[in-house]
Amino acid sequence: AAAAWRLHLYVDAYGLTRLRLAAALWMLLVAGGLALICWRIVCDRGNTWLLQANLAQLITLLTVCAFAHPDQRIAWHNVRYCREAGGAGPAFDFLYARVHGEDALPALRWLAVHSRDAFARGQCGFMIRRLEAEFEVTYSDWRGWTWSRSRLRPEPVPPAAPSPSA
Repeated sequence: AAAAWRLHLYVDAYGLTRLRLAAALWMLLVAGGLALICWRIVCDRGNTWLLQANLAQLITLLTVCAFAHPDQRIAWHNVRYCREAGGAGPAFDFLYARVHGEDALPALRWLAVHSRDAFARGQCGFMIRRLEAEFEVTYSDWRGWTWSRSRLRPEPVPPAAPSPSA
C-alpha cells in the first residue's frame, strides 16, 4: 500500500510515464496474487489451482494491455492534468510526449485547442505537424496500416463550397 501511495504521489508530481504505468500494473499483479493466495488458503485449494489462477490473471492483464493503447492513455493522462490545460499537475512535457509518437496525436490536438498557454499551443502545433508528417510516411505504405492507426488519422477537411457569383 505504501509503494502504491508513493507511486500515486510521483504521478501527481511528475506525470505518468511508461515505467510508472508498468509499476502500477506490476503492483496490481502482486496484489491479485496475494489475494489469490488468501483465497487458496480459505478454500483449501491446491498449488495447481493457484498457478492456473495466476496465469489467468496474467493473460487477462496482457490482453487488456494489448487493446488499451498504453501510450495513448499516458498521453491523455498527462494532457488532462497538466498546468497548460488548467490542471493541478506538472507542466506538460513535450519531449516525453514525442516518445509516444502517433499515439499522442489525439491528446496533443485536444491540448492545442484547450490550452490556456500560447507557448503550449505553439508547441502542440509544431509537434502535431511533425507527428502527422511521420504518420503519413508510415501510413502511406500498405504494411503500415493498422486498425488503431486508421482511427488516429484526422478526418479530411471537405473543400469549401464555391460561392455563388452572378
